[in-house]
Amino acid sequence: MRGRSLFIGLAESGHIDAVKYLYNSEWDDPGLVGRAFASAACGAEMQVVKFLIATDRVSSEAFDKAFKLACSGYQTFNVVALLYCLKRVSQQGIDRAFAVAHDVAVVKLLYENEKISDHAVTVAFTRSLNSLNQHLIPSEIIQFLHKLPCIPSSLIDEAFVRAAQGQKTDTIEVLRDDSHLTSKAKGDAFVDAFKCQGVEIMKELYEEKCTPPSSGCFPSKSTCHGNICTRLSLLQHDTDKWRSWKLFMRNNRRNCVLNDALDVAGANAK
Repeated sequence: MRGRSLFIGLAESGHIDAVKYLYNSEWDDPGLVGRAFASAACGAEMQVVKFLIATDRVSSEAFDKAFKLACSGYQTFNVVALLYCLKRVSQQGIDRAFAVAHDVAVVKLLYENEKISDHAVTVAFTRSLNSLNQHLIPSEIIQFLHKLPCIPSSLIDEAFVRAAQGQKTDTIEVLRDDSHLTSKAKGDAFVDAFKCQGVEIMKELYEEKCTPPSSGCFPSKSTCHGNICTRLSLLQHDTDKWRSWKLFMRNNRRNCVLNDALDVAGANAK
């Protein structure tokens, strides 16, 4: 058991010479090779991956597992592309790999060349939105998938709010024009930005140019104000934060939507 772990660990770390030596020393059991292959794919160790593929001892099950692990990794696109081009991944394996992908390049590769199930698309979107409030996690997958018809409006709303929490202005710019986005979600996002003192996000959410009265896919200002004011009224107990933001907005007359929202919310809470 200890020796097997060594072989798998060497494969994952990319020690190609050691892997070759052990393999040629009768460490060639298909089960062991399959696990080592999956570990190498996860670690994006291209030389080891190519060597183990050439042994012809990687089962279909092990190949699917390796492909899924590679798709779920970071900076593993080259390995994903190599494995995909070999045309050995099952349709079920492709769906499972798509659902766990972290790289939008992987998502695009599979979506544009395969028939991905609605379930896999929804799972991929959900997994990605769970990372939106982490500043260093990219959000391109959300931006790529949000227009697909299988994505429910509830997930669009949740993604929009989490994008505001994570200060993802690029994602907010994309999602705010989505016809499925509700005014409630915009109100929630605005209040979360208010609580976190996300000035730029607040501006991004409710600049006048983003809420034209004639827009058919974006709620009117009055609707936006109603949702914002209802939520902001609940924050009146935080006197210090409220005063600091009122002062900021008074010095930022460029954005009348923000000023009006704070005015009405303050009046409603009295």
